[in-house]
Amino acid sequence: MLGALSCVVLLLAGTGQALARHKPGKPGYHALHPTRVTEQTGWAVSYNGSSSWSVIETGSTSNGDSSSDDESSRESWNFGVPKDSAGATGLIVDFPTLCRVVHSYPCPSPMVSLAGAGPSSLTFNIDDVLTSPGSPTQEVNCAGAGDADAAGGGGVKMFYVKADNSYRVEPLGGPAGSTALTQSAESDPNCPGPNTEGVPISGDWSPGVLPSGSGPMPQNYGVGKSVLIPAGEFAKYSEIEIPVSLLPINAPPEDCGMAASSGDHCDVTSSWSGIITLHRVSHG
Repeated sequence: MLGALSCVVLLLAGTGQALARHKPGKPGYHALHPTRVTEQTGWAVSYNGSSSWSVIETGSTSNGDSSSDDESSRESWNFGVPKDSAGATGLIVDFPTLCRVVHSYPCPSPMVSLAGAGPSSLTFNIDDVLTSPGSPTQEVNCAGAGDADAAGGGGVKMFYVKADNSYRVEPLGGPAGSTALTQSAESDPNCPGPNTEGVPISGDWSPGVLPSGSGPMPQNYGVGKSVLIPAGEFAKYSEIEIPVSLLPINAPPEDCGMAASSGDHCDVTSSWSGIITLHRVSHG
């Protein structure tokens, strides 16, 4: 009996790191790389991910001519830890949490940290068609790409929850549809100008953009689901990964939000996902 117990103890000891890494029962994040426990830690943020976007609209122009837009894009980004060390420790976590030890001590205020500069890219396809009675069909059919190495996109805001001795980590909006990236793609020589051969390019290939006259796109399209992380996790590990993706409540509206009276029909499909990683950059 004692020998069997010894085997169980050895088995659990041998798998301890794997159990710690996957954190069963802690949904929404992964605590990685057990390290020396310290009372205060500083954290920085990196963010990588990708998105896809497709808009198909059929209808008529103001002159009554039939029209069709079929535009799609794929985007990726990889924003690293800020190189400026002063900006890399926007998140400071004490453990034990002082306001739980000394009742008169204030609890942590909300904290914000953003990812650093990094590369992002966008590729797109446009197939715009304009048909006029008695005239040849006009169309723009092209593919383009854009790259940017801009300031970081995405980050987190952390709120301390005293009742749970935890931090609610709220992902901030990602870089999808960033101005620098879309401007770079718009200047691609393979797809020149906003108007070719009299056919207006809608520019609906960028995530967050819908056809003119449609309902507004939610401003928090790139916001992921928040997670609750116990304060002790920050004291024990050197990295914490938070998977994020498009929330149904933030998805594009049905029929692109266009009014039924417009006479147009519109379908939009979208997805995005990524990993926000908290990196331990100071060890108390």
